[in-house]
Amino acid sequence: MTNPNTPVIHRGERALAYMIAGVAGLSIICMILGIISGFAHFTLVPVVLVFPLFGFPVTIVLIIALVIMNAVRRSREARSSR
Repeated sequence: MTNPNTPVIHRGERALAYMIAGVAGLSIICMILGIISGFAHFTLVPVVLVFPLFGFPVTIVLIIALVIMNAVRRSREARSSR
């Protein structure tokens, strides 16, 4: 039997979590590729080199949005359980 007190992860929160993982992971991969290309002396497409500059701030904004969504959901659940 499942515990009735287990938190339910909503679709929006799950989508934001996957977006955070995807953007952060892609930024890390691009950063590693940039380091490897510097050591190996070959050039990459400029988008690969610039992507982490935009990817990490977008990740931070998405994390803040996820925290706000989670706080709003928990406050609504606490208010409705009274």
